[in-house]
Amino acid sequence: MTNNQANNPSRNTQETITSNAAGRELPQKQIVKSFKTETKKKRTPAFDRVQEHRDNINNGFECWIADDLSSVVYLFELRGSILARGYKGRAKKSAFYYSFKTEEARSQFVSDWMQKRSVSAEAKKKGIRNQVWKPCFSPHRLTLGFC
Repeated sequence: MTNNQANNPSRNTQETITSNAAGRELPQKQIVKSFKTETKKKRTPAFDRVQEHRDNINNGFECWIADDLSSVVYLFELRGSILARGYKGRAKKSAFYYSFKTEEARSQFVSDWMQKRSVSAEAKKKGIRNQVWKPCFSPHRLTLGFC
């Protein structure tokens, strides 16, 4: 069966292809929003492949992508629940999948999480560690830390 039929649209003709030959639904267009960060990064082919995989999983959901590509979050509602699923960097496994009581709580959590991700990505890029090392004052110098 082909979709090349008469130019006059009627009830019996299909204007767009919505499934492939195996009968599987094709991904529909998503709403993509940008999350503003201090730095902006170019999309690589590796990131595009991972993003295509995520889009297949989260078909038709609203997508927020950080400008520095440190995080991607999908927002959606399912059976009356307000949900969000977030990914770090190029990960295929989600970092979180939470439900929220209100949309305001969800948007607040998501923006805070994306901000933390971009700050930690900046720190990683600069080589700053989150660990605080204490100098050792032991006489034998057998404790952890910079001595």
